[in-house]
Amino acid sequence: MKSAQGVKGNIPIGWSAQGNYPAVEYARASLARNIIRSRVEAGLTQLELAKLAGIRNETLCRIERGQHTPSVATIARVEKALKQASARKRNGRRRWVNPADR
Repeated sequence: MKSAQGVKGNIPIGWSAQGNYPAVEYARASLARNIIRSRVEAGLTQLELAKLAGIRNETLCRIERGQHTPSVATIARVEKALKQASARKRNGRRRWVNPADR
């Protein structure tokens, strides 16, 4: 039974009785935190980052919630988009504008 502190008995939810946290869930959560932090620093919305990376907004949303393990190719696309957005921000452009929207 889950208590207000997020534990079952004396074991935190998600942890094993041996004190181990499942690796896949940890990796998803770590990736999600990094993407969210970088996206916010770049001044992008989820939709803007998804368009820039060439992936569906729903996919990015699931990645950021830790509900999806993306492929290496998808991670590379998101990373490339974040680097481009950060470079644009450093060069004085605050928001990414889709060229098709101009």
